[in-house]
Amino acid sequence: MRALFFAAIACGLLSSWLVDQQWLAAGLLFIWLWRVVRLRDRHCLLVTILCLVPMTGWLSWQNQRFTNLVRQPSQMVTINLTVQPDAITLRGSQYQMVATSPVGKLLVKGQLKRAIEKQQLGQIARRTTWRVQGKLDAIAPPTNPGQFDAPKYYRSQGIARQLTVTAVKQVRTAPRRGW
Repeated sequence: MRALFFAAIACGLLSSWLVDQQWLAAGLLFIWLWRVVRLRDRHCLLVTILCLVPMTGWLSWQNQRFTNLVRQPSQMVTINLTVQPDAITLRGSQYQMVATSPVGKLLVKGQLKRAIEKQQLGQIARRTTWRVQGKLDAIAPPTNPGQFDAPKYYRSQGIARQLTVTAVKQVRTAPRRGW
C-alpha cells in the first residue's frame, strides 16, 4: 500500500516536471527516488519503476507531439469545430472560444461584424458545430518581460494552436451523443 502511495506521488511529480519543466518538481522527484532506493524495499522499488517507466515514455511522447504541433507553419484552413456554450467569450466586437477540432483543441478568435451576431452568440445554450475558414498558427509568445505567457497557459489546457477566423460558413446545433 505504501509503495503504491509513493508511486502515485512520483508519477504526479514526474508529469509536472515533464509537462511544465519545473525544477522544484524535478528536485522533489530526485529526493523521493533517493528515498525509495535507501529504503531497500524491493516491492516499493519495483512498483516505482513499473509506474515511472511507462509514465516517462508517455509524457515524453506527449511533449514531442506538442512541440511538433507548435512548430507547424501557419496555414489557411477550412475546418469543423465543436464548441460548448460556456467556452464562448464575448468582448466588444470580438469573440474567443475554445473548440475541439480534428487537429485537437484550438483557441479560436474572431470579429463580429454586426450587433445581431453578438446577440446570437450570447444566446447559444447547447453544443454547436461550426464550419469556419481562417488562419491556423501557433499562439503568440509574450513580447515583454513579465507579460502574461499565453502559450504556457494554454499548453496547460492542452491547446497548442490558435485559429483566427476570417469567415464563418455554418453554425448549427450539434446532435446529442450518449445519455
